[in-house]
Formats: sequence, C-alpha cells, structure tokens
Amino acid sequence: MRAVKQTRAQFIFGSERASSQGYWLGFSEIVADLPWLLEFPDRIAAVTAADVRRVADRYLQRDTAIVGQYAPAGA
Repeated sequence: MRAVKQTRAQFIFGSERASSQGYWLGFSEIVADLPWLLEFPDRIAAVTAADVRRVADRYLQRDTAIVGQYAPAGA
C-alpha cells in the first residue's frame, strides 16, 4: 500500500538529523518506551488496507462530522 510505504519512508528519512532523533527518543520515553520506537517502522509496514478501512468506518461517521466555512468579514 502506497500510504504505508510513504509513511514509513517519511519516518525513517525524517529521523536522519540529530534533532529529529532526539525528538523521537524523548517522545517514545514519554508515551511508550524504546522498544516501541524501534518497532515503529515495522508496525507501520504491517498496516493493511483492511485496517485503514476498519478505523475509518469506526471514526469517520457522517452523522458526527462537523463542517466549517471561512468567509471574509462582513460577507
């Protein structure tokens, strides 16, 4: 699935700089642990189209959607 490949590549290539590595190390220590961070690319790769569909069906409900509109002041 193209979205999985892009997400995985973005995470890996986006972690090349020391500041990005520091961010992810800190983030993983706050919300999880180091194994979570090390396993993250493989867990992304394991996502299937069926997984995405299941989550979308659960959380993206038309009857709970909120739609906004921006308009110029005084319009």
